[in-house]
Amino acid sequence: MDVFEIDGASNNSVDDVRELRENVKYLPQASRHKIVIIDEVHQLSGSAFNALLKTLEEPPPHVVFIFATTEAHKIPDTILSRVQQYDFKMISLAEILESLKAIVKKEKLKIADDHLLLIARKAEGSMRDALSYLDQVLSFGGGDLSTREVVDVLGVLDRRLLIELSDHILAGKPEETLALLERLSSVAWDVKPFYGELLDHFRNLVVAKISKNPGNLINATEDELAELTRQAQGASYETLENLFSILVESEEEVLRSSYPRPVLEMTLLRLASVRPVRPLDELAEEIGKLRQALGGEVALRRGRRKAAVRRRPRRGAAERKTAPARPRTAGAAPEPADEAGRFIHSVRDRDFAVATMLGEAQIERAEGRLTIRLPKGLHYQTANKSKELLDELAVQTFGPGTSLVLEEKENGVAANGQNGQRAAAQNFAEKRKTALGHPTVRLLQEQFPDAELSFRAENGNDKTT
Repeated sequence: MDVFEIDGASNNSVDDVRELRENVKYLPQASRHKIVIIDEVHQLSGSAFNALLKTLEEPPPHVVFIFATTEAHKIPDTILSRVQQYDFKMISLAEILESLKAIVKKEKLKIADDHLLLIARKAEGSMRDALSYLDQVLSFGGGDLSTREVVDVLGVLDRRLLIELSDHILAGKPEETLALLERLSSVAWDVKPFYGELLDHFRNLVVAKISKNPGNLINATEDELAELTRQAQGASYETLENLFSILVESEEEVLRSSYPRPVLEMTLLRLASVRPVRPLDELAEEIGKLRQALGGEVALRRGRRKAAVRRRPRRGAAERKTAPARPRTAGAAPEPADEAGRFIHSVRDRDFAVATMLGEAQIERAEGRLTIRLPKGLHYQTANKSKELLDELAVQTFGPGTSLVLEEKENGVAANGQNGQRAAAQNFAEKRKTALGHPTVRLLQEQFPDAELSFRAENGNDKTT
C-alpha cells in the first residue's frame, strides 16, 4: 500500500505530477516510508519536471523517490543536482550462472550445468532475463532436453564450437574450418549473432594475450578462461590482432550481402590461411644476427684467401726460375676469361663500384703484366684514382712481379669485358642464391609474401654485406 510505481511514459503531464504531490503529503499506512517509483523518468515533460522540482527540494520526511531511466542525460540538471545517482552494470556471467545453480538446487529441478551456462550467456548480464529463459527451457521440456534442443529453444551458439573453430583457424586448417561450419549448419543459428560471437571470441583472445588477469576483462567462466588462455599462448599478439582486424573489415560484406553464407565461408578461409605473424622486434633481432653471421663468413673467406696468396709467391718464384717466359706473338689470344673474372671478384670484395666499372673493361695478362683497357672518360678516371688498390689486388691475385697497366680505348666493349661482366653476374647470382637459401631470409619471405627482395653489396670498413 505504501509503494507507488508510476510509468513516466504514460503519466508525464503536469496534472499527473500535481496529483502525485498531493498523495505524498499523507503518512504511510504500514511502513516507515512511502516509496514513489517513476520508471522511464526521462520521458516526463519539461513542465512536469518543473512541477516536481519543488517537492524534490523540500521532500516530506516520510517519502523516498526512486527514478529509473536508461537515458540519464535527458534528465534536467536541476533534477540531477537534487538526487543521488547510482549507475547499474551488467551482472557477470559467472554470477548469473551461480545464481541459476542455486535456484535449480533449491527448487529441486534437473537441468545440466552446460544448459545453465547457455541460459546465462543468452541473458547478457540481466538476471531477470536469465530467469525468464530458465522458465522457457523448463516449460519446453524440463531437464530432459539435449544440448541441441536447448540451443534451438534459446537461439544461441555453443561456445565450445567457437573454441574448436578458432583452434582450426589458428592452426591454419582451412578444410577443417569449413567442415565445422557445415556442422553448424545443422543447428538453428543466424549469421549475424554468430559473427558477433566470433568477433567477441577473438577480442577475448587478444585480451587474454596481453592481460595478466583476463578474468577482470572477459565475461566468461573459469573453464572458458582456461581455454582462451591456452589458445592465446599459442599465437603472437600480432597474429591475433591481425585476425580480429580481418573480421572487422569483412563484417559489412558478410552482414549486408544477399548471400551471407558463401561470404562467411570465404572470410573463414581467409582467416585460416593467414600465416602466423612474428613481432617486429624478433624479426629485427633475426636480421641483426643474419648480418653478423654474413659479415663473419665474409671475413673468414677473405682471411683464407689472403693466406693462400701468401703461399703463392714461393711457388710462383720457383716456377719462374725453371720455366722460361712465353713470348706473346702477334694476334695471340688473351688470357682465359676466368682470370679476368678472378680479378674482378677480388676487387668486388674491396670496392664494389670499381668492380662494376671493370665489367666494361678489356683485361689481358701476359708476361707478368696485367693490362686493363677502359673507355675514355669517367671509367678511366675512376680506375686511375684507384690504381694503388688495383696494383695491390693484381699482386695478390696473380703473384709478385705482376705489374698493372691502365689504358684508354676508343670504343665499344671488348669480348674480355663481356666475359668479365658475365663472370661478375655469375658470381653475384651465386651469392644471391646463397642468401635466398638462408633460414632467416626464407622466414622473412614467409612473413612478407608480397614484399620484393633486393640485393646489393655495401663497402665500408672493409666489410661486405
